[in-house]
Amino acid sequence: MKKVLILTDFKQHSLSAAKAGISLCGKLPANAILFNNHFYQPVSAPYAGGAWVAEDFVLLEEDRKKEAFLLEHELQSYTISWPSTLRRPHIERKFGEGDLSTNMEDILHGKDIELMVMGARSGNSFEHLLTGSETNAVINHALRPVLIMPEKATSEFKKVVLATDLNTEDLIAVRYLAALGKLLDFELDIVHVALYGEHDAGEAKIKKEFEAAVARFKHPQISFSEIRGKDTLDRLTRYCEENKSDLLALVHQQHGFFSRLLAEGVTSKVLNHQILPVLVIPANIEE
Repeated sequence: MKKVLILTDFKQHSLSAAKAGISLCGKLPANAILFNNHFYQPVSAPYAGGAWVAEDFVLLEEDRKKEAFLLEHELQSYTISWPSTLRRPHIERKFGEGDLSTNMEDILHGKDIELMVMGARSGNSFEHLLTGSETNAVINHALRPVLIMPEKATSEFKKVVLATDLNTEDLIAVRYLAALGKLLDFELDIVHVALYGEHDAGEAKIKKEFEAAVARFKHPQISFSEIRGKDTLDRLTRYCEENKSDLLALVHQQHGFFSRLLAEGVTSKVLNHQILPVLVIPANIEE
C-alpha cells in the first residue's frame, strides 16, 4: 500500500500538517510515516564536557521517541470519529540524523511514498516556500510531491489551481493531479501564467496542443484559465483568493514558472495573509 510521509518537528505547525496528512491517508487510502530529522552538531574530542554531551544526546533521543509516540497517539485518536467510508491508516515512526537532504534520498528510495506533507513554520506556505531552508532541502531532493500546509489551513481540497507556463513537462503534473482529483473529488483549474506584454508568436498553437494533451487524461472537472501581470506572483495570489481556491500546485523544474517564482522572492511580502496550502510537484516525478 502507498504511504504518506509526514515530516514533523513536533511543534504546533507540524501537528496541523500531520492531521492534514492523516486525513489524506484516509481518502487515498494510504498508510503514514511520521519522520523526524535532527541535525546533531558533533563536538571535538578535546572538549572537556564530552561525557555530558553524550548524555544530552541520549536524553534528546528519548525525548524524540516520546514526542513521536504522543503524536502518533493523538493522530490515532483523531481518526476515531471518522466515518466508515474512510480507512484508518497504520502509522509508522522513523527518525533521521544529520543532513536532511541525504536522509530524504534514503527514505524515498523505492516507490511506496505517494506524497510528502510538512508544515509551514511561519504559518505562511508561500513565504516558507520562498525562504525556508528546510523546505528547499526537501523539494530539491524529493521525487514525490511535497504538500506545504499552513497552520490554519484545511485539507478539504475542492478546487485546485495548477500554475503553468504551458511547458510540456508540466503534463506529467497534470496527469498526477487528474488521478489524485478522481480520488479526492476536486476540480482542477489549469492556469496559464504569463508576464504582462509577453506574447509568443506560436502561443495559440502551444495552448491548443497543451489542452488536447490534457483532454486525454479524461478528468471530468478540468478547466483552463489565464492570467497576465507585471508581478505574476501577486496576480496569481489574487486569482486564488478571488476564485476561492483550496490548493495551489506548482511544478518544480529548472526552467519554468516555479523557478521564476523563486527569482521573484522579494515579492513574498505581499503574501503575508496568504494561507493557501501549496503542492510542489517535481518535474521528474516517479510514476
